Amino acid sequence: MKTSDAIARYPGVQGGYPVIAGTRTPVRTVVELFRIYDGDVTEIQLDLQHLTLEQINAALDYYRDEPELVDEDIASQRTASRDLLTLKVPGAR
Repeated sequence: MKTSDAIARYPGVQGGYPVIAGTRTPVRTVVELFRIYDGDVTEIQLDLQHLTLEQINAALDYYRDEPELVDEDIASQRTASRDLLTLKVPGAR
């Protein structure tokens, strides 16, 4: 499977950042798990059982080709998570 066939960007899905084609699974998720598991793609597949090893490897190949875009997505998600954690809910203590 060519990386160009395995990875897609859809308006309105994951902010338009790259995902595994036909899924809503972001490339960033595969990359972050790759880092957590020290490059063990078998562990990634255990976490993301709906993906094949071929899809996981295509996501990693995409990251090697487009690291700036995927890193931007990772940073964006971290910012959004921080913002949610500091969100003040009316009436909450």
